[in-house]
Amino acid sequence: MIEKRNILIFIAISFGLSWPIVLTLDTLWPTSIKILYLSHGLAMMMPGLACVIMRKWISKEGFSDCGFRIGNRLAYLIVIFSCLLLWGLPTLADVLWGGGKIGDYSQQLIIFTVAAFFLYLIPAFGEELGWRGFLLQKFLPMGRRRALILHGAIWGAWHWPILFAMMLNGSFITPELTRQYDSKTLLIITSLGTGMVGMVIASVFLGAVAGWLRLRFGSIYLVTFWHAYYDYFRDILGIWFKPGGIIKLGILFPMAIIFLLGIIILSSNSIWGPRNT
Repeated sequence: MIEKRNILIFIAISFGLSWPIVLTLDTLWPTSIKILYLSHGLAMMMPGLACVIMRKWISKEGFSDCGFRIGNRLAYLIVIFSCLLLWGLPTLADVLWGGGKIGDYSQQLIIFTVAAFFLYLIPAFGEELGWRGFLLQKFLPMGRRRALILHGAIWGAWHWPILFAMMLNGSFITPELTRQYDSKTLLIITSLGTGMVGMVIASVFLGAVAGWLRLRFGSIYLVTFWHAYYDYFRDILGIWFKPGGIIKLGILFPMAIIFLLGIIILSSNSIWGPRNT
């Protein structure tokens, strides 16, 4: 039985707590990296807070099916290494053949790189506790495939304020895009609409991978590692290396892999093990 009321309340709390943070901070300080990290980090914690509110005070069901178990420790190393390869291979190709190179670095950047390796786990846990520790579980009575797709689509829509804030602060519309459209209104509608749809589609496939990890291995901590180090290597490699010709298309490699994995997960029953809690 689908708990529609609890699902809607959870979505309302998650969106209601997260969206004002991103819309306010990203719009007022769009060029401040520190503010953006603060904004997105805080927003990522809100689904986890919504999960706690729901399970402790509203549904009062407790946390027994959240996946608070460590599980196979080797899987954590595999997840970290896989995320490194996912973002590191296109970066390496860019350095070797595309003209990319190591950028300027400082002691501060080195300290940030080391600290971020651990700090990224905190907001990632907040998101995973909400999306994979609560929402995915609530959709499971519909079947795994539908649950993965629906929770991923909602997760994608949760990211929309990033686009809205970019539109408000003017960083979304580039001069190149402006020259392609006669009407600014049409440009805004087309760009925003494409971004919103693309974000939902990408999140469905990313959510399928994350959801499979959560259900197959039964651990919210393992999927937290996946989320944290997917974001970490994407961001850190982008900071350390100046792009050449290949890296401009580099995001196509990890997204192609994610789409392929998502299709396999959503279309196959053979990769599911017995654990699904």
